[in-house]
Amino acid sequence: MAKLSEVEAAFAMLDTLINSVLDALDGLSAEELNWKPPVADSNSALVIATHVIGASQGHLLQTLCGQSIDRDRAEEFRASGDSAAPLRAAWDTVHARLNEALDSVDNARLDATHEHPILGPMTGHTILAVAIRHAAEHLGHISLTRALILAQRS
Repeated sequence: MAKLSEVEAAFAMLDTLINSVLDALDGLSAEELNWKPPVADSNSALVIATHVIGASQGHLLQTLCGQSIDRDRAEEFRASGDSAAPLRAAWDTVHARLNEALDSVDNARLDATHEHPILGPMTGHTILAVAIRHAAEHLGHISLTRALILAQRS
């Protein structure tokens, strides 16, 4: 078996995490997709999934690869809808763009310091780790939100 590069391994992990985030939306009604737990600063499952996709673009396409992206972080937290289908389509588009962009990331880019717009300066290696950590954190959030939704059905 061929050894995966650091970038390939990170992208595979991120893909698995984001697909798990999207899978958490399966079977939820429009009302459930938009429901927020009754605690301060909580978000709906749809908002969480929207933000994870947007943040992944920000971390990897914008910060690591230096590409321009069309992202409004604040708008991600106002997301609503009646289906997860548009998010799956968005992830398909972002996935293809990430796959192409990450193909050109070499050791020099990983070793270089990049200016993250929120977190400040960090190496490309750290950006990969941040993208994975962020998606994993929100997978936990959406899993708890889904569990609360399903508990309300009983």
